[in-house]
Amino acid sequence: MPLPDSAMVNLLASLRRDPTVRMTRTGRALIVWLHKHAVQCEDHQRLLEAVPDHCLEPMALFAGRLAERWALIASDLHERLEQHAPINEEE
Repeated sequence: MPLPDSAMVNLLASLRRDPTVRMTRTGRALIVWLHKHAVQCEDHQRLLEAVPDHCLEPMALFAGRLAERWALIASDLHERLEQHAPINEEE
């Protein structure tokens, strides 16, 4: 289920405040990139309206490929998170 815009803004703000992210050049670059490429609901419609009819198919393909890549990134991050999860010794 997608996060509402307010939750995404809060997540990005939390990352921006995290010293382990903001104190490195690559961390700061990541935050800038994420902020620049985050699509808010109000931007969504405006972006769709900017696509001419003859570009709908290539843009849909491009957006689909980006979605696949982001899904892979999310999957890799979740896998990494599971590897770092504390082990419950009671089991």
